[in-house]
Formats: sequence, C-alpha cells, structure tokens
Amino acid sequence: MIDDDAAGEEMFADLGRFEPARIPVDAVLRRGRAIRLRRRLVGGGALVLAACLAVLAPAAVRIAGGAGGGTDDPASVAVAAADGAQGVRVNPPTVAANGDVHFSGAVDGEPWSYVRTGRCDGPPTRCMDLVGLLLPPVSLLLENTKDGNIGVSAEFGRDTLYAVLTLSDGEQVTLTGITEITAEPNAIAGDYFEMPRGETIVRVDAALLFSSKLVHADPRPLRSDIPTVVPWYQADGKPLSLTPPVIPLGRSGSGGTMWSVEVVPGSWTAQYGIHGPGTHQMQWSPAGVLVSPVTGADGSSAQVLYGNVEGTTVRVDVALSDGTMQQFEPVVHDDRVFVGGVLPAGPAVTMVTYYNAAGVRLGYVVPKAGALISGS
Repeated sequence: MIDDDAAGEEMFADLGRFEPARIPVDAVLRRGRAIRLRRRLVGGGALVLAACLAVLAPAAVRIAGGAGGGTDDPASVAVAAADGAQGVRVNPPTVAANGDVHFSGAVDGEPWSYVRTGRCDGPPTRCMDLVGLLLPPVSLLLENTKDGNIGVSAEFGRDTLYAVLTLSDGEQVTLTGITEITAEPNAIAGDYFEMPRGETIVRVDAALLFSSKLVHADPRPLRSDIPTVVPWYQADGKPLSLTPPVIPLGRSGSGGTMWSVEVVPGSWTAQYGIHGPGTHQMQWSPAGVLVSPVTGADGSSAQVLYGNVEGTTVRVDVALSDGTMQQFEPVVHDDRVFVGGVLPAGPAVTMVTYYNAAGVRLGYVVPKAGALISGS
C-alpha cells in the first residue's frame, strides 16, 4: 500500500533540492502517482500544487482547485499578479452530506461561490462525459454566474494529474481537481473557478500521470452548451491519441463456437466486448464482477465473467456447481485491474474467490440464487 504522507514529504524534499526552473518533470510525475490517491479521496491538492507550480514556474499564477486544511494551504492563499493586481482566491472545496461539492473564492477581492451537485444526471449537473469513452485531458465548459464573473467548469481525464490554464492576459490558473461524482465505477474528477469578465482561456497544459507526458491544447472557442472538443498535442508537437485500447481478457471454444471477452477502458468507466458465434455485445462496467449467460446465433451458449477487481488481485477462482474450478488471471491497466473469461453454460457459479500474489485470500462471494452480480 502506498504511504501518502511519506510520498508527500518525499515530494517536498525533492522540490527543495532543485532550483524551481530545473525540477525534473519525470520525478514530479512519479511522486504524483502516490499523491493522486489522496486527491481522489479527500481532494487534497496542496502537495501536487506545490510540485506543478515549481515545474512551470509561471510569472503570474491564479491558484484554483484542490482542497486542504487551514488558511496556509497553498490552494487557499490569494496570489498577486505580476502587475500588482489582486489575484483569484479559491478556498478548499467542501463536500456536503448529500454529495454536493461547494466551491468558493474571490476575483480581485470580490467573493464568489458555486455548488456542483454530486450526481451525473445532465444539466445543471454538467457531467461532461459526452465526447467519447476516453475523455480529453481536460474538458472545459462555461457556467453562468450571478456576480458578473465568467465561471469555468473543468473535468479531468483519468490520466490527468493537474492542469494549468493560461488566460488571455497572460495569467495562469492551476487546477488540481477533486472527485465530484463518487459512485464507482463512474467517479468523475473535476474543478471550478471564476475569472474576470473579458478574459478567455488561450491555452491548457496538462500533466498526464500514467504516460508521464506533458500535453497542451488551445481550448477556444469556449462554450456553455458543449464542452471543449479540440485536438491535443504532446510536447514534441505530435497529436495526442484519444482512442482507448482494446484489451483481451479471455477466450474459450474452438472453430465457429469461439467465445471471447475484452475490455475497452475509458476515462472513468469501461466497456466490455463479448463476442461469440454471430453475436457481438457491449456491456458497461459493472461494480465488481458480473457472470452473464450468452447465446450465439447458432444456438451455442456459454457464461461470461467480466469486471474490475481489487488492485492487488492476481488470481480469481470460480467454483462451479459440478465441482470443477476455473481460474482467471486479471489484467492490470494503469490503476485498474480487470478480469474476464468464458465459463461453460451448464453448471452454475457457486463461489468467486480473489487472491493476491502471496496466495492470501482477499475475499469471496457466494452468489444468491438467481443473482448474477458477484461483487469483489
């Protein structure tokens, strides 16, 4: 298990050993892998924020996003712009009992507040998962405000550690994100800030965690009806692909009666492809593991097991009612672990058991009669 506090202290220690303009991006991203766990759980962006500010070393920065403790948290301290004007203040977000996320701060001394509901059910929630299974590193959407400012919502792709938004006046806003939609497997990380009227965003830079890349895009024109759909580029100028991989999980059979299952991991959810004789099905990611009966066009049938499991799982044993046992080896992709395989159609699943690399049983599920969700 990753020690978040130790990782955070190590990150600050590393920052202290380098001049701000010379901090190695690779080192920061490696530390970010540990810090990301904390951000997803409590929205803590102070450690990541310190790293990205040092890496980019902007002359003028407006800080936004993240969540921390007291008034000394870097994410809640007003930052003066280079021309002496008061910057944007963003307070640590708070999460209400009903899941709503409360953002607040100030633009040039004038306070603002904004509430994002913790559900993904369309406007005014503004869940932005509208442009494909694999989201861009950062999607932006303009929001109406009551104070004359320009509100900007941001949604992160799963790979995004932080983002720096450059405004038309040259100032920059650093977003570290907070988990806003918490129901797995569809957790959504996003952020919100307000900028002065008359400003726009001319560039977005993002640090990608798993691929250890820095990417950028011109988000213009910003709109309030659909999120930004623009090309993204890597540091070398090459386009960033937003096509998710197709990962085989398991197959069984022979000739024309072959069955197979694969996963297409998206930003915050996943799709499973089930392929058999004359049939192709796509299923959304279950919360845990699902055992589902399938029938081909030729009348052949099977059972397909698929889903996501706990991160240290290396083996899944499936016991069947005829006394046989099937074993499946999960596949790791970034920070998720997927499992899939094909079972014979006849015997029912009586138990699903999960093991780690040391052979220790992590858990098991005995499905109830008629129930297909086995859990994890």
